[in-house]
Amino acid sequence: MALLLLSMLTLAFNIQPVEAEPRTWTVDDDGAADFQTIQEAINVANEGDTIFVRSGIYYEHVVLNKTVSLLGVEGSIIDASQEIVDMINPSIAKWNGITILANYCTVTGFEIRNAANFGIEIRADYGVFQENLVEDCNWAGISVFAGVHDSVPYYSSHDNLIHNNTVSLNHMGIWLSDAYNNKVSFNIVEWNRWNGIYLSSGAKNNTIISNSVSNSIGTQFNEGGYGIAVGTGSHNNVIAGNDISNNSADGIRIEIFGLGFPLPHANTVFHNNFVGNTIQAFDDGINNTWDGGYPSGGNYWSDYEKRYPAAEELDGSGIWDTPYDIDENNQDNYPLMEPWSPEPPNPVEATQELIETIETWNLHKGTENSLKAKLKAAIHMLDMGREDGAIHKLSAFINRVEMLREKTLATEQADYLIAEAQRIINLING
Repeated sequence: MALLLLSMLTLAFNIQPVEAEPRTWTVDDDGAADFQTIQEAINVANEGDTIFVRSGIYYEHVVLNKTVSLLGVEGSIIDASQEIVDMINPSIAKWNGITILANYCTVTGFEIRNAANFGIEIRADYGVFQENLVEDCNWAGISVFAGVHDSVPYYSSHDNLIHNNTVSLNHMGIWLSDAYNNKVSFNIVEWNRWNGIYLSSGAKNNTIISNSVSNSIGTQFNEGGYGIAVGTGSHNNVIAGNDISNNSADGIRIEIFGLGFPLPHANTVFHNNFVGNTIQAFDDGINNTWDGGYPSGGNYWSDYEKRYPAAEELDGSGIWDTPYDIDENNQDNYPLMEPWSPEPPNPVEATQELIETIETWNLHKGTENSLKAKLKAAIHMLDMGREDGAIHKLSAFINRVEMLREKTLATEQADYLIAEAQRIINLING
């Protein structure tokens, strides 16, 4: 009897709670869903859940204070121009469209507009913010920000991905302040009133790559108009592969803005296309590098041939033999003869990126694993040189997505996955 009681007690103390699978909540301002407001859904959601927002205009100041995925569709609009009564953290949130206070959040597919401060303010790490339209915000469209939040100590955001957004008609486009290890890629940043992309207050180790930054127009006080600005103390940032064009002042400007110390330093700028900016580049920092060495090359400058009419090609390399002078202390030693163009997308890399996207959605584990398994099998086929086998695996992936549509995948998620898989098939076929 004693042994029986002991075994029963041991069993009781070893019972572990079962964690609930992530859930998808729906939001519709017309009422035909779990919630009518985005913030109500966030308040109820558990860590790891997905909140799917249907088309509509949501007059909210949204706060993500837990790890969730926020997914919109065409016509999912967050308009921050009106106050809401019941608001979390009103000291910072009431001025923003979306405020991010939790790590590993995802925000995809929204139009965010009319914020008095930031369209999206990121005060957290490891987030993914992609395929959003952010416009008409009074300060920055997207901010990866450092600062103090209520009783929380000074915080510096890191390892966020800002990808494939359109950021326009704001005071600034994308602002990284004392933030590090963030990646800003493939965004369209245009017609902002001061700077397109701004690195300030010691921003470091960030990658600014393959963005289109154009038509920054400056303010009424004749300030700004810079495509990319690198400010006080910002260092070890890589600015590469960007199209920087038609900005009213400088294509890129590296200097101390306002009062501050130290100088921006050790930034690397190469493989960018500088086209039609009033001033192509300005560098008042120290130890910044303006090319990727030989034979990688530097940047393309649209005014190069006008400035250096006697220059010739260097050993058939596509690089001019005369450096492009930015000022007496800085030069691009290997200026490109033609605009920089990245290599065509690689099917393996595209498939891996699709896997990473699926991982950010916090799907049911069975759904996630089955989809990833088929994509990993496609990568294995490509590694073996079996392109026909890879196409077969991707077709099986598409069939699996169709089976999961409106079961464990939202319709819009299924549409996205099928479109991406078909794009990869097209890449394989050339």
